[in-house]
Amino acid sequence: MKGNYNIIKESRSELPFRGLLTIPHQGKRLIVSSPAFGQNTFNNNVQEMNKNYTHPETRERMTFREPTTAESISVTREAYSVVKDDILKPSYQQLGRNVRTSEGVFLNPPKDKDGKPIVDEKILKGYLNKAKKIKGIWRVPNNTMEGVKDFVYAPYESFKQGEQSPKEFAVNPKTNGLARALEFSDNKSSPKLEEISKLYPFVDLWNFDSVSEPELGVSVLGDINYGELNLIGYTWVDGLVFGVKV
Repeated sequence: MKGNYNIIKESRSELPFRGLLTIPHQGKRLIVSSPAFGQNTFNNNVQEMNKNYTHPETRERMTFREPTTAESISVTREAYSVVKDDILKPSYQQLGRNVRTSEGVFLNPPKDKDGKPIVDEKILKGYLNKAKKIKGIWRVPNNTMEGVKDFVYAPYESFKQGEQSPKEFAVNPKTNGLARALEFSDNKSSPKLEEISKLYPFVDLWNFDSVSEPELGVSVLGDINYGELNLIGYTWVDGLVFGVKV
């Protein structure tokens, strides 16, 4: 299987082929594209996944949507033993969108009526009226508001930036706020990111900085520098992303 995730097969039908990968996620089944989309910018990858495809065996017609950060992490956790070298090492994995503000980071922002991610901080904070505060982060339960999925807010004081141990990044509730937010974890730790990060001696978390005006970005994960796991905030660099079957 090694290497297949970065190759798109040529189709003999009127639509290009795209395989599927089924993984467990939040007590249900999540069906994602196989191979991943990319390498390209996140917006361009999303444009590609919104097109129509055909399954190479069943000939089912299908399309995909962009994943939330929690969905992307589930894919990585379930597949890393097979495709770690194909996902994290040669390329960034684009997890999902974020909005950085002066006080913290919103993850998986809802979209407006035109389908664009909401960046207005006042509107985003309004969604937090139904959020539950769990060890320093604000998490809106799924299925409470239409169009809101895995939406969470992590104040900067809830996590640590820079080089750190996997335990500081994913286990310690005083410093793992961003990991829990990305994973949409409802407890004190982020077990999936713990499993991924403990494969590395260090995690380097950067570019999740305070800004004077809200800025839309993409959270990316990769084994790019010196064998460390890198988690980067505001970036539009080329990478891979698994689309979720609609």
